[in-house]
Amino acid sequence: MAIIFLATFVVFRISPIHTVSDSTYEMMFSEQLLRNHTFSFDRSAFPSLQSKNPGQVHRGGVDQPYQIDQVGDRFYYLFPMGSVILSTPYVALANIMGTSAIDQNGIYDNRGESRIEAGLAALLMAGFSVIIFLTARLLLPFRWSLLVVLATAFGTQIWSTASRAMWSHTWGVFILGFVIWLIVRTETKQTRLSPVLLANCLMWSYFVRPTFSISIAGIALYLVIYHRAILLSFAVTACLWLGCFVAYSRYHFGQLLPPYYQSRNFRFGMSFWEGFAGSLISPSRGLLIYVPVVMFVAYLLVRYRQALRTRLFILSISVVCAHLILISGFILWYAGHCYGPRLSTDLVPWFALLGMLAIKARLQWREKNPTQDSVLRVRTEWGFAALLLVCSATLNGIGAISRDASAWNIRPTNIDEDVGRLWDWKHPQFLGASRDTTARANTAPP
Repeated sequence: MAIIFLATFVVFRISPIHTVSDSTYEMMFSEQLLRNHTFSFDRSAFPSLQSKNPGQVHRGGVDQPYQIDQVGDRFYYLFPMGSVILSTPYVALANIMGTSAIDQNGIYDNRGESRIEAGLAALLMAGFSVIIFLTARLLLPFRWSLLVVLATAFGTQIWSTASRAMWSHTWGVFILGFVIWLIVRTETKQTRLSPVLLANCLMWSYFVRPTFSISIAGIALYLVIYHRAILLSFAVTACLWLGCFVAYSRYHFGQLLPPYYQSRNFRFGMSFWEGFAGSLISPSRGLLIYVPVVMFVAYLLVRYRQALRTRLFILSISVVCAHLILISGFILWYAGHCYGPRLSTDLVPWFALLGMLAIKARLQWREKNPTQDSVLRVRTEWGFAALLLVCSATLNGIGAISRDASAWNIRPTNIDEDVGRLWDWKHPQFLGASRDTTARANTAPP
């Protein structure tokens, strides 16, 4: 486990792309919470607001950074505060080591922010890789467990997104991975689930990113069907946390939920189908394009379905389908400036579990049908799997290494203003900006 942790951490940390986007100011707010025990700043902490008049009302993305939200004369982090709170221990350690997101004048320091985020994101995703290994070992032999870890760490958005900076996915994926380990341990060893621990973890996944509510709903239904004895304790603990969350929101924002949790940017009309297709097969945002190994997992699940663990399979596939439906209805289904299928990053722990179940079913089928498992079948299946895994690792490695792929969001045009580029197979994001476009940009008159 130590080797897995160190190896993944080193790869995540030295991969050069650490673009801080939505998470800009996150570590700054963690530091404010740590030092001054408050969730907000006044305008003097933000360079872009220092020239503004006191008391002036600002609009996010217009005359103030979109990552912050104004309430009276105070400014809050727009995105969920769960990550801000959970990151405080690491921020405290970074401060001791001389790195801060706030300079000596109390003003935001973006370089310090980036360094802290890069270290914490790599640390969390290395820890997540260890959790995946522990989960796999409950179902699979050592070498297959190691394969699942490598595929999850380097063949998915873990490498290209969650380990790059502190996206709201990062803490959520880590927590959900731990929850899935708890569930698989219960299923395989017949141990009792701790309702309090489970509720604590799931509610904090919601506090770091509201889309994890789909996983919460799926697991809650799983408890209703298979673990009713712990349902009351689970529900009481969850309600207590939810009450605290509502109290926090009422105190700071004067409403039941923070602004980010009240998004109205969902449409399930005709635009839904573009979002659904784009989330799966867009050359620049499609899940099946950037994580093609998922298709082999799907093949194994269908081909060897008789040997599947039904409970875990139904739970996993239900959450996956519901999540894909939700993000397809989001107006910005392409997730703005990012790399690949960012909005499906939340599903990586479930895909890892499905991969474990698929391999387990394949191995069990072989034990029961040794005469039918021909050399041709074995070479064809695992050859195809190896090809798709190499493609997945290559495509996600590009997102972690290539600055040109990162710049694709703004070159030759801003993706938010030219969404048709999402369907351009001649210039997909994994190829970066086309050479002729780059040349024209470099030779354009000042």
